[in-house]
Amino acid sequence: INRISKKDLEKIENDPEMLDAYFGMTHIGKQGIENSFENDLRGKSGFKKIRVNAKNSFIAEIENKKALDGQDLILSIDLDLQRKSHELLKNYKGSLIMTDISNSEVLAYQSNPGFDPNLFVNGISFAEWDKLNLDPDKPMLDRVTNAVYPPGSTIKPFLSIAGLENNIINEDYSISDPGFYQLPKTKKIFMDWKKEGHGNVNIVKAIAESCDVYFYDLAYRLGIEKMSDGLRKFSFGQQTGINLPSEKKGILPSPEWKLKSHGKKWNAYETINTSIGQGDFLSSPAQLVHGLNILLNNKPIPSLSLIKDGVPDIPVNYENITDEKYIEIVKRGMQEVVSPNGTFRSIANNNKNKIAGKTGTAQVFSLKNQAYDEDNIAD
Repeated sequence: INRISKKDLEKIENDPEMLDAYFGMTHIGKQGIENSFENDLRGKSGFKKIRVNAKNSFIAEIENKKALDGQDLILSIDLDLQRKSHELLKNYKGSLIMTDISNSEVLAYQSNPGFDPNLFVNGISFAEWDKLNLDPDKPMLDRVTNAVYPPGSTIKPFLSIAGLENNIINEDYSISDPGFYQLPKTKKIFMDWKKEGHGNVNIVKAIAESCDVYFYDLAYRLGIEKMSDGLRKFSFGQQTGINLPSEKKGILPSPEWKLKSHGKKWNAYETINTSIGQGDFLSSPAQLVHGLNILLNNKPIPSLSLIKDGVPDIPVNYENITDEKYIEIVKRGMQEVVSPNGTFRSIANNNKNKIAGKTGTAQVFSLKNQAYDEDNIAD
């Protein structure tokens, strides 16, 4: 919340409805929930018009318009989870978002480093503004929804669904992974993160151990068009609809996108890069969790929401987005991620709860003839 600026005032004065609503007010929602729900939160000013005599004594009431309180909004945030997320990230640059998969309500939302929004309430000094604006750690950047990154191997469960749906792979299909993949009809070599390879690999093991070669092979045989179509239904390349301003939609690469954006044709090398969430592929943490909610429910679900009871329950008449047996195969792979052989094995023996997940590491160098270690790079 901040004082109504000159720009705000010009907008208000040119709109009779807004002028009436903001009569007598000095502040307006600028960011976050206060901005998104400004119309609901602000209420309306009231006034009383009276007649007085020459001595300023009351004679009669002419008009009385009662003030209206703004609507109360209850956040979906769980205070204990929010405190824990703050504690986990306090020494790191990063973000965390946790949702209730049954209704898409956000339970924890943390972007770090952050800043105190109260600095803006009564006007921020030039020195304070420069400190925030010039900070290389970008404390004013919302890393949950307003920043996009290569999703890395976190997209492999979603790509698996596309492969299963198109009969490119099945539960029994396996490959032999020597630690590298040679693009057919070329001399181009793409390395796995595990230089010695993963041996014989099926879909469950490929997800659990994050086998790059398996997904290189899948992507080449599936093709970029079917890859893009398969990933799009999990919200990639689209806004999640979360009730916050300025959400980024990221990039889901495709031949059409490249031709429009760069004026160039797509090539098979880019298909391989896309298969492990690299290259031009960009998504936000919010998109990833929304896509995961869609996968786990196997239904098109409501937008993410920070408001309690702000989204409808998932209608039971929604058709499944894919065959339930494909979802179960992918779930098994994600459960194996946190097994003694999975990429998140570090918590496998220290957790009594039944959990599943997917690690992902986005690298900043070329995949060609190089490798990275998904076990040893922090996710």
